[in-house]
Amino acid sequence: MFTMRKLLRLAVNQSTEEWSSFCSGKLKPLFLTQFCNLRWQTTASTVTSSRPKDQSSRDEANYKARVDLATTYRALEFFDMGEGICNHLTLRAPSRVREEDVMLLIPYGMHWKEVTASGLLGMDFFTGEVIEGDGEPNISASCIHRPIHNARYPIDGMTAVLHTHQPYTTTIACMKDPEPFKIGLSQNSMRFLNKIAYDMQYDGFANVSDEGERLAKVLGDKDLLLMGQHGVLAVAKRACDAFDNLYYLERAAQIQVLLMSSGAQGMTATPEVIKSVADDDCYEHNASAFFESMKRILANEKPNLMD
Repeated sequence: MFTMRKLLRLAVNQSTEEWSSFCSGKLKPLFLTQFCNLRWQTTASTVTSSRPKDQSSRDEANYKARVDLATTYRALEFFDMGEGICNHLTLRAPSRVREEDVMLLIPYGMHWKEVTASGLLGMDFFTGEVIEGDGEPNISASCIHRPIHNARYPIDGMTAVLHTHQPYTTTIACMKDPEPFKIGLSQNSMRFLNKIAYDMQYDGFANVSDEGERLAKVLGDKDLLLMGQHGVLAVAKRACDAFDNLYYLERAAQIQVLLMSSGAQGMTATPEVIKSVADDDCYEHNASAFFESMKRILANEKPNLMD
């Protein structure tokens, strides 16, 4: 039986016999036929936009996305999850100047405390050209994020890609363990059941698009990628969900690191309890409410956030 999650995993590794067998089947419905034709493309033939066609609606959606991404930068910095002028967060948005979407991100050299909605760049997903704003992007941001956006958006509508070196999570990623994050340790960790992929192959700075394509394949259909000796990457359909996952992942990692530092032996919940926590339907609503609260806090502290 081909579930949507299994289809996404097969699409990521299209050379497998199982994927070929599915795509050659005679009974698949039309929408799955179209699904089979999706490829890891880096050309403009990929889906370019499903957003509003009229200019005023695109402008409004672009501004909302800019506010959301600026909030994400500021909120992660608020919780000490940024690192100098490094790391990068991106969000797909309708463009203000053309029909195709752009990838929003900060210009290189901007501290996360400085980020405003109007200060973000808009980059072409395929060429890496800056379409909106002034400044140059971080090279790693372009090389890592564009291939991941191009791989996932046509399949599941993923719009947000966040990459940080948040300290406790990165500590976990430096452990000599193929799956170092302990899912059953705490309530905060249980929510991530079957949502984390691991990439323990660290090869230095990611300055070529091939690395982004490799990471996209390793990420597969997961929400989070724990990157060995490096950091973490989160993807989601909404910026608030990706932010929420990074926040609670860091809290769970902090509990794990503090427990290990104490020398005490940790507890592990039963598979049934872990699954019940992971399957709870509260997360999307909580993520929205938490994110909106951060908008209010940050706007009060720095009113220029939404400029």
